[in-house]
Formats: sequence, structure tokens, C-alpha cells
Amino acid sequence: MKTFLLSCFFLTFCGMPLAFAQAFNVVAIEVPVDTGVSSAVFYRGHIYGMLEDGRLFKADTSTRIIEEIRAPPKLISLFTREDSLFAWGDWNSLYYFNGQRFVWLRKGREWDKLLEDARYTVYASCSGEWGGSVYFADKRTGTVHAASATCPQAVFTTDSGYLVLATLSHMMGSFEVILIANPRALKPYSSPPKRENRVAYVGENETHSRQGITRIAQFQGVVLIGAWLSGGKLTYIVDQQNGVFLCRLQDGQFTRLQQLLDDGLHYPRGFQYFTNDTFFGFARNTASGTAIIASERSLWLYNFVPRRETTVTP
Repeated sequence: MKTFLLSCFFLTFCGMPLAFAQAFNVVAIEVPVDTGVSSAVFYRGHIYGMLEDGRLFKADTSTRIIEEIRAPPKLISLFTREDSLFAWGDWNSLYYFNGQRFVWLRKGREWDKLLEDARYTVYASCSGEWGGSVYFADKRTGTVHAASATCPQAVFTTDSGYLVLATLSHMMGSFEVILIANPRALKPYSSPPKRENRVAYVGENETHSRQGITRIAQFQGVVLIGAWLSGGKLTYIVDQQNGVFLCRLQDGQFTRLQQLLDDGLHYPRGFQYFTNDTFFGFARNTASGTAIIASERSLWLYNFVPRRETTVTP
């Protein structure tokens, strides 16, 4: 196992309005890596990441030590579920991390689980620019109700119902907030019938129904990087044309609170919610990416930066 020290520096951002500076503490940590990071998750106190060349690493957020871990070839992305770490590989192969390495588990894609409460398990699917869906599986009846949303990333429970945050980084990017007051008012979901020798089309399994939803806000040129509850209010991390910002949503419009990064993070690669007020997310830009941990009024930004080649002049 290869081990190397993670060099870093800390920055506390200034220049924001005084009231905001007193409320939030933001720390940035630069993480030199051999090449770009394509995927990252938070698992049992560590950041597990995947480099563009397929190598995997584990970064300790306290000691700043990175360890390279064994990985099978052709892994695509990492995700967690029920306190377990998994990876998707080629041909919809699912791998499970046993504490030392990833082992093959089975084949077959499945919906992403976003939320579970006493009544519903909420899932999401995404077919990119061809659409996405949010699904509410009723535990009492077994019925699945669905609505169109491109593409669901997070669901929050409110006094008014379920708040669904959907974003897509295709082209200039889009972001939508919808409210589902009663999931049973959504259209029941049924997948296309399976037939032999049938051509499958991207997006054909998505629902296109908007029945039973209320649109709260919609944006073009905005990509959601993450959101969490702070002081009882949702705080959003969004990528816009000129950087990454902390924002609040009011009357369908964003109010910028603070600029986090000058460079954009146009490609979100997964959200994790441990509670409504603790969030982990990872998003890429053209060079590499940034992992974000947000908890109540504190944020940690782990900026993965590919090492620069140095030229020695004789």
C-alpha cells in the first residue's frame, strides 16, 4: 500500500458582508494529486476518491494522509449506501468495498436512493438531457408514484411537503426546485414493457408526467453543487457563469451570500446527506474537482489540484 503525505493550506475567506462572516466559517484545503479526480465520496471519516487514470485513494481529513487502495480495472464512480461503500464499473457491474479492496458483487443498475421516512422511500433516475425522474415508493401500498425532474439530486422534508432539488450540467446547465405536497397525487409509475429483440432508447424509462408538482424556482446557466440546512434555512452551493457561490432562495430568486471559488464546478458527481444539516458533495471542473463538507455553519473545501511538472534547467 502506497502512502504519501497530503500537503495543504488553510484559508478563511474574507470580504463577505459582516453578518455573514460572523455566521459561517469556510476553510479551503489544497490537495495535490497526480492527475484529475473523477469521483469522490465521504465514508467513515475519510474521503475516498478515484483518479482519472483509474487509481483509488483514501484521504484522512484529520491527519492529511493519503493512501492508495487496490482497485479492479474500469471502475467508473463511487457511492455509499447504508454505511457501505460501492463502485460502479463497466457494463453496469457493481463492486463492494470490503475494507481493503473492491470485490465484484453483481450486474444491474438501480435507482439512486435519496430519502427514506416512515411512509416513503424516495429514489431518483437520470438519463441526462433525455430526462430524469423522482420516485416515491409507498411502504403501505407498494405503489410507486413518479414525477419528471431533470435530474433529482436531493430531497428535503418541509411542513409543506417534499422539496426536490434537480440539476443537470448539460450545455449551460439547469437547476429546478419543485414541491410535492402529496406523493399520492403523482402519476403511478410503470416501466415500458420488456420485449425480445427490442431497441432500447435513452430516457424511455423516465416518466414525463408533471402531475401533482408545484414549481418553486427554475434557472438556466445554474448548476446545483449542494444544499444543506443552516439555521433552519436551506443554503445552496451553486455554480454560475463567474464562479461558485453560497446562496439563499427567496421568492424564486437567488441571493448571493458569498463567493467560494473563482473557477467553476460545472459537473456535480454525487451528493451525500447524513442529516439535513450535514452534507458532502463532489464536483468537477475541467482540471480536477473539489470535495465539500458542510455542517450547520462550517464548510471545508478540499480542492484537488493536479501536480505541475517541473523543468530542471542544467
